[in-house]
Amino acid sequence: MNKQIENAVLGYVGKESRQDVLQSGDHVVSLIEMRVLNSRVNWDESDKTELPDFVDPTPQLGIMFGNEHGVQWHRFNIYGYVRWDELTDDQQGDDKYAQVVFGKTVYACKRHANGNLVRIKDKKRTEDAESFLDQFLACVNGTGKTVADACAEAIAGKTEFVVSLEDDEYEGKDQIRVSGFSKVKQLGSTTEDEDFGS
Repeated sequence: MNKQIENAVLGYVGKESRQDVLQSGDHVVSLIEMRVLNSRVNWDESDKTELPDFVDPTPQLGIMFGNEHGVQWHRFNIYGYVRWDELTDDQQGDDKYAQVVFGKTVYACKRHANGNLVRIKDKKRTEDAESFLDQFLACVNGTGKTVADACAEAIAGKTEFVVSLEDDEYEGKDQIRVSGFSKVKQLGSTTEDEDFGS
């Protein structure tokens, strides 16, 4: 076989799906893929180029969902973090603490002995992050199951759920944001959504 043709085929590097993306609105979808990610990597798990000064990545569950009209992606943060303005005046004046601006957020970080800056976990924001993940898991019959089991079953069973998408902006770029999940209920020949809020 022609080496140039072989190299063209075997050397192709896969990119994110070029399938149409779902736009704002409510969509009945099913889970296509899940990935264990963190805030320092792209969807394809390559390293992001613009990183903050703190060293701790946020653990994330990445999901891709879609229907015959297109696909969309979402990342669930597993933890939430304290903001600089939530520290006391004494803490803000202490060298053990530092503020790190990343995007529009000003994080409160602790300075470790080696000089590394690590964010401070926030109980309420972590509970909010868990609540949003729980909404999704409830929609795919995953309450009481691990994320791994719930997602595997949802993908295998092509479990349908409703996702609400809205237009948003992040760092000057337009994007689509997930604002909520609903469970699809079949009643006779009509479909009703059970809203889990946003």
